[in-house]
Amino acid sequence: MGLTRLVLSLLVVGSHFGDLGEPIGGTAVSSFFTISGFLMARTIRENYAGASGVRRFYVNRVVRIVPPFIAVLLLTALVLSLRGMHPFLLNRNGAVGFPDVEFAPAWWQTVTLDPDPYPRFVSAHVYLAPQAWSLVVEAVFYLLAPALVALAVARRRAGLWAIAVVSLGFAALSVPQSGNGWIRSPIDSVWMFVLGVLAYEAAPRLGARVEQRWIARGAVALIVAIALGLLVLPEHSALFVAPLLAVTWLALGGWAVRRGGSLDRTLGNLAYGVFIGHFLSALLLMWANEALYQATGHFVLGENGYTTFSERVFRYGFYVAALLGSVAIYYGIERPFERLRSRIRQSRPVPAAAPSTPAASLAEAGSPPR
Repeated sequence: MGLTRLVLSLLVVGSHFGDLGEPIGGTAVSSFFTISGFLMARTIRENYAGASGVRRFYVNRVVRIVPPFIAVLLLTALVLSLRGMHPFLLNRNGAVGFPDVEFAPAWWQTVTLDPDPYPRFVSAHVYLAPQAWSLVVEAVFYLLAPALVALAVARRRAGLWAIAVVSLGFAALSVPQSGNGWIRSPIDSVWMFVLGVLAYEAAPRLGARVEQRWIARGAVALIVAIALGLLVLPEHSALFVAPLLAVTWLALGGWAVRRGGSLDRTLGNLAYGVFIGHFLSALLLMWANEALYQATGHFVLGENGYTTFSERVFRYGFYVAALLGSVAIYYGIERPFERLRSRIRQSRPVPAAAPSTPAASLAEAGSPPR
């Protein structure tokens, strides 16, 4: 699972700098949301039982997200300060424009949920790292995750399905007004996370009824079918279909009871670092892109296609630089907090109840960090 999450993160980076295009990035984010719902359901059931579980879960999430995110925002502010607060030149649809990297009106407004008309209600916005809207949406889900998992544990799955259906309905209604903008709304996109929670709850029962080798074969066939379908679907439709691909892979692939090794866990953790870290790399690359434009009159980032071999090399060099910078930020900022997060997960003053599912029975053996 760690490898899959890393690939999705790389697709997001590629959509920004590797010329893969926005549809690839959007479908990767929507799939990541569903996998996040699955992982949160698994880690809450297996690591955060007892009276202190909810509190420890929130502390763990803060330790995971806030330090690297704050570090990237501060470094971004430093870069803008070195430029005298001047915005970056960027080519947009054939015209010179500026990306939305700027200081907030006040420091406490750096991250906001901006009001939107029905049916989006609100949308996530981050001034110093505009593409970090997905982190804001995910953080809103984390606030709800313990309650959603509690519904599943209490066999109130009808309530979960109702939440998913209502959220999906709002998302569908948003398409004519905002295109794919609905995915930035925590209300309109929560259905993808809920699908992940439901997939975790359904996987053990499904695995007990169907022979494992047929589960694996069926999962591969369905995943291939849906993946091929994404290639020919319009972007608006692909964003709705991508979470189904993730659910198919999660529920039928045996991930409720499978455990990856240390390499898989490292890749999963690195995926998160790559996603946060590439925001800062993006800023530095835009600065280099601006310098190239001033020297040659040509943009590399933001242009459609290439005309020379050197421009191709420069463009893909941007992609590689973004990845290397992201890895450096992960190991320099996020990795030092891993030991603290491990202690938070393992601190269980109140013994957990006896497991009721095959997945929960593995709790004593430990679970991958998340």
